[in-house]
Amino acid sequence: MTSTTRKSLAIAAASVLLVAAVYFIAVRTGTGQRFEDAVWRGAGHTAMQRPAQATRALNLIGTWTSVAAVAVVLLIGLLRRQIAPAIAGVAVIGASVGTTEFLKRTVVRPDLDPNGYVAGNSFPSGHTTIAMAVMFALILVAPFRLRGLIALCAAAAATEIGALTIIARWHRPSDTLGADLIVLCYASLAVLGLAAFRHVRPRAPRTLASRAARSVLTHGPIAAGTAVTVCGAVLCGALTYYHRVHYSPGYEISHYALYAGCLIALAGSGLVTLALLWLLAGVELTSDRM
Repeated sequence: MTSTTRKSLAIAAASVLLVAAVYFIAVRTGTGQRFEDAVWRGAGHTAMQRPAQATRALNLIGTWTSVAAVAVVLLIGLLRRQIAPAIAGVAVIGASVGTTEFLKRTVVRPDLDPNGYVAGNSFPSGHTTIAMAVMFALILVAPFRLRGLIALCAAAAATEIGALTIIARWHRPSDTLGADLIVLCYASLAVLGLAAFRHVRPRAPRTLASRAARSVLTHGPIAAGTAVTVCGAVLCGALTYYHRVHYSPGYEISHYALYAGCLIALAGSGLVTLALLWLLAGVELTSDRM
């Protein structure tokens, strides 16, 4: 069993377990629902133009956007004569979106918070799924030397989608985390399938200098941004709890909860992106058999 195969299996298994954990903690417990209700209230307390702006941006993502993304992934594969990675990328998009829509229609959200909002299930987020699946498909089909740059550019846009769904009051933080993990699971399974058919080969930067530049200029900003958002989410979450304990529920709680929720969405997307880059470190996906 190769290193890529072992890592793919580990990431896929961890993703499934984490999806279940996020669902049961955030959706099936009163504590989780109270926090996400506070995020919901916080989005309602923001200036009116912010949810409207977020909604306009999210409306750009839909069926035609997904079709166009699939066409771009296939076109890149054809131009590079790398059909296997392109098919794997398209499969990630299709399987991720299909699973998200199935779960959204079958998963139950019980009403455990008597003071919360009675709203139907929104787990997981379809918009976050599309954005992250497209980004991961582009990473899979990209040439090795450009993978980091494409990941950096795509992550700047894709990771923002989850936070926008929260600001627009379309989704809760757990919805975005569930979507991220679903996409990561299918991306790791796609790499596992490519490895099984010997479409994965070792590859490394030619020189130590190019390897360092690759890490600093591409992977470094993603890792740094993710670390900052994780710390920010912990801080805002702590402030949410502090105000709940020392003050009466109100603006302060939902204000910090909204920031915590958005940062959780950004951090989740960043972490799964780093997981995929770690999985693909030192290997190239190709249609040529080893």
